[in-house]
Amino acid sequence: MDTVRQHLQAAYRLPALQQALYIASPDLFAQLDRWHALAALPAPNKKQRKDLQNLEQKLWMFLARAAYRCTPFGTFAAVTVGEFRLQRHSSLALDKLGNMRTSSRLDMVYLLRLRASLEAEPKIREQLRYFPNNTLYRNGDDMLCSFFDEQTLQHVASSKEYHEVAWELFIACGQAGGMRIGEMIAHLMTGPELTEADCREFVEYLINHHLLISELYPSLNGEEYLEQLHASIAQMPAAQGYLAIINHIRRQLALIDATPDPAQSLGLYQQLAGYLSEQPFYQAQETAITAHPNEKTASKKELIQVDAFRDENGQALSKTVPRHLVRQIATLIDTVGEVPTTKADLSTFAQAFFKRYENEAVPLLLAMDEVTGVGYPYGKRVATLPTYLQELGVVVGEGGAMPQVADPKAGQTSALDALLEQKYVEALQTGAPAIHLSKGEVQSLKASQLPTKEKPRSLPPAMVAMGKLLYQAPDDLEHNPKQDNPRNFRFQLYHATGPVVGNLLGRFCYGSPLLQQQLSATIAQVEPDDNSVVYAEIDHLPGQRVGNVIIRPRLRDYSIALGGANTNDVHQIPVTDLWLSAQDGGKRLVLHSRKLNKQVVPRMSNAHNYAHNAHPLYKFLCDLQYQQEYRQLPPFFRAQRWQQRSYLPRLVYDGTLILSPRQWRVNYKALEAVQLQKKEDMHAVSTWTHKIERLRQQLRLPQAVLLVEADNKLYIDFAHPLSIGVFLQKVFDRKELVLEEVIEQHLPSQPYSNEMIFPIINTAAPSSKQSPAFDAQTWVPDVQKNFSFGSEWVYFKIYLGTLGSDRLIAEDLHPLSKELRDSGHIDQWFFIRYTDPEAYGTHLRWRLHINHYPKEFGEIVQAFSQKLLGLKQQGKIIHYVPDTYQRELNRYLPYNMALSEEWFALDSDFVCHALALLAKDEATNDTLKSALALQRIKALLQAFDLPEETRQQITSQGKTNFSREFGLDVHPQAQRLKKALAKQALPPWLPPAYRLLFDQLTEQEAPLAQQIKANLQQHGASETQLRSLLSSYIHMFYNRFFASGQRLEEMWGYWRLEG
Repeated sequence: MDTVRQHLQAAYRLPALQQALYIASPDLFAQLDRWHALAALPAPNKKQRKDLQNLEQKLWMFLARAAYRCTPFGTFAAVTVGEFRLQRHSSLALDKLGNMRTSSRLDMVYLLRLRASLEAEPKIREQLRYFPNNTLYRNGDDMLCSFFDEQTLQHVASSKEYHEVAWELFIACGQAGGMRIGEMIAHLMTGPELTEADCREFVEYLINHHLLISELYPSLNGEEYLEQLHASIAQMPAAQGYLAIINHIRRQLALIDATPDPAQSLGLYQQLAGYLSEQPFYQAQETAITAHPNEKTASKKELIQVDAFRDENGQALSKTVPRHLVRQIATLIDTVGEVPTTKADLSTFAQAFFKRYENEAVPLLLAMDEVTGVGYPYGKRVATLPTYLQELGVVVGEGGAMPQVADPKAGQTSALDALLEQKYVEALQTGAPAIHLSKGEVQSLKASQLPTKEKPRSLPPAMVAMGKLLYQAPDDLEHNPKQDNPRNFRFQLYHATGPVVGNLLGRFCYGSPLLQQQLSATIAQVEPDDNSVVYAEIDHLPGQRVGNVIIRPRLRDYSIALGGANTNDVHQIPVTDLWLSAQDGGKRLVLHSRKLNKQVVPRMSNAHNYAHNAHPLYKFLCDLQYQQEYRQLPPFFRAQRWQQRSYLPRLVYDGTLILSPRQWRVNYKALEAVQLQKKEDMHAVSTWTHKIERLRQQLRLPQAVLLVEADNKLYIDFAHPLSIGVFLQKVFDRKELVLEEVIEQHLPSQPYSNEMIFPIINTAAPSSKQSPAFDAQTWVPDVQKNFSFGSEWVYFKIYLGTLGSDRLIAEDLHPLSKELRDSGHIDQWFFIRYTDPEAYGTHLRWRLHINHYPKEFGEIVQAFSQKLLGLKQQGKIIHYVPDTYQRELNRYLPYNMALSEEWFALDSDFVCHALALLAKDEATNDTLKSALALQRIKALLQAFDLPEETRQQITSQGKTNFSREFGLDVHPQAQRLKKALAKQALPPWLPPAYRLLFDQLTEQEAPLAQQIKANLQQHGASETQLRSLLSSYIHMFYNRFFASGQRLEEMWGYWRLEG
């Protein structure tokens, strides 16, 4: 043990390790002198021996983590921007990289306390500009917003009664680009009844309740926050004292980063810590720690955040290496890839949103409102718990604990699992350390992995692959295909996921301009902004400490600001500007910016695990990143069904790609088998050394392993007494431990550990754009949207079964509607079909517009109600109920809504006549109905007198969208559909009665179609909007004409038209 201690003391005499320890844990650094003192005692007592052992185990754990793990924390590991070169030879030797340099910054907690101190200074407070909270919105008689509470360290939803003067002030602040307190007071003093004191009190109230936010609020998508603060107060006379503090901190940090000698930079870190401890904002933070001892606030040990970097020093990696890895990854995804389970919260919300609003676009904040909107996550209104209960990690709703959603794939066995199971059994029988999957074996599984509606084949437009490159010398990275020599390198793949490419690298860009330049270029290549869509970074501070790892430079032009000041930055998209709509029957959600008149796709270029206790709107925006489903790598041995095995061999694909290392699970049973018990003296090495050896033999453990805890891996050496002590502490504190092989000890490797991150760009991937941009005129309609029962629109929901609905429409509801129109009681009517599984199922939505309102309202309601009552008594309908007619203004355009309703009336009348003819025609069959539908689309397009190119665009887009929806856009299914189309022989001509019906329709709708076209042109509508409108007209015809399978019939029609 003395030798072990001597080696440990020699290690901690190294200035580089002392510097690393101080940066990561000043508290443990402060214990070094005590450790040396205890170690020097000639005869320590039991307590002193225990203290010495505990200290040495902590120091050994730190050394093991720093020496083995590539952890981008402090100086544990350095980041290098590599280069891929068009050459066969690689010159990458990890021990020849450039010297380490650091990028140091003040911890975000202290920066936020500095901000609070600045805002609390009366003279500075007067000089700050204030903006409306960018989550502030009005909902009826309430003003609502959210903010981060510095005291509770949580996001708080705030609701205040609507105040007209306050609202006008918010508008004025926004238009003026922010206002100072004095300017706001002057703005309010417009009447003699208000005094300056009254106005000041009013403004202070708005500031203190976070309705107004100062310009000092941090942006997590821009310059480092210390630089943001410096720029904000640089010209404020009252802030010169704080400016001197900030400038001193900036100079000291720059001096530290410019000092390569670790001993000297350690002294500079300590000097900066001493200087900061004398500042008022530091003392305020210490008070906060005392007030909230259980909160994860920063203390002295988290004063400085440091990232380390090394230059590549002229070295490079041949492009043949990543190309080989990319081909392997792509092959695996293409053959056995899986579609990850859609985020349950997002899909549930999408369906609830569509049920409430259908195709209407609504303000995002309204949709998020739990009271008047849908709320997110939908149906999971989480109870507010005190801190001590939050730590339990249980999600509690209003009615108690929330049930966990089961994985629908759990228990399912795929062809890949079957192959792995077979090879797993063989490996156990032979004792082989690894299972090898060949390229041929994987490709043979492709037939069992044919794409379906639930399994699209496409890969993401971009992915990020991360893993460990294992090789001994640069020559190992060279491969000459002409000589067919084997590849001598291995790559342990951690993951390869998409479509977000910047989440692992964003925060490191502050210390590497080259990394920022290359990452920005990659993002711009993969997801470029254009005339219809922008990709926007989510700019949100979810907590104090997490700000250290999620802050990043500006990598995209646009950002979605959440929870801060609503400034006039043209590239800032406040959440109040965002509108949400559902498409494809609630399967897809689309965000639009009102001021940009473009679709907005949210992105987050940081690695924040946002799921836990997140702001609902923040979680929604983050979840929305992954709405579009792509095939991903299967989990292989990381799947739950494999994680119950006590041992897993290494899994290797195609010789070089390591998909999973060897793993062992150690539980109490394994310890009891070798009589390892917690009651034994943990500090008596001789007591348990031989038992550990028996455990190794029983489980066939190598001498060195990695102890896995979530994403942390601790190096354990069973020949090292301190390492064994750490292992025992861990294993006795848990029911089970996961151990993993130290793969470098079993495969050729460099003397330095590494982790490689590289983007994979799929140029053949479909675009993530989801819809054309909405016309700005549709956002604030100047026509009435809602018509409650009792208004000029009479609206009934009529519930019935699917079978027999055509006859009911043609023989009962149509004659009455026609009679009311012919008599002049109504001037138009129309209907649609709708399916509502939660309320009686299929129903008709029948709408009638009163000609002489309100005079004839009662007569019309009475006539229609009596008819419906009779139908219910006859058993033809199940139920009926009056409802509010909500116009889809966004879909049909406000200025075109009345004309669209006229179109609906003509179309409904045509459908009813056609259904009546079909009901009477004994020769009626599905082919005739399909032919009628096809002729109806042709007549519609002809009525609008469209250029042939526009017609083709409408039919081609419709065909593409519906084929993708039904999984028929990939080769095997598309071929099957073409064969089915060829078998359907449409009649060469329509019977006379149907031709007459079409002649009458053409005569009526041609003038209306030209009127609609002229109206669109008058309002400056684009051709995209015209195509979208006509696609909606076609869609609603299919909805009316077919009782079931309307979307499939519509896809069939588009295929027919284009074919």
